[in-house]
Amino acid sequence: MSSRWFTMNVQQLVWCVHGSAAGLAMEEKSERAEATSLKSSSAESSSDEQEDADTLKTELSKLQAENEMLRNEISELKAEVAKSTVELSSWNKANITLQKICENQKQASDKTGIGFSDSEFF
Repeated sequence: MSSRWFTMNVQQLVWCVHGSAAGLAMEEKSERAEATSLKSSSAESSSDEQEDADTLKTELSKLQAENEMLRNEISELKAEVAKSTVELSSWNKANITLQKICENQKQASDKTGIGFSDSEFF
């Protein structure tokens, strides 16, 4: 009975060991699969992040170029405004001078000073 009991216990022990080994092997395979999955998802995530970063860098470059172009346009427009302001000021001065000349001008019927006397008009 003792040897039979021993044989059964050894068989159970072998079965437990084999079962544990198989269980460990399955766990190990599962862990490897999970690690591989994580690596691939990490690689995909990293790849996606890299693509996003590249896209954002490209967009940033475009926006910086557009910003620089708009700054140049603003500078040109400011110069044009300054030039127009000077020209408008010149026109305003000329207009004031012309108004003064027109105010001081004799009327068409006023012939004094050009050889006529006042008595000839009446």
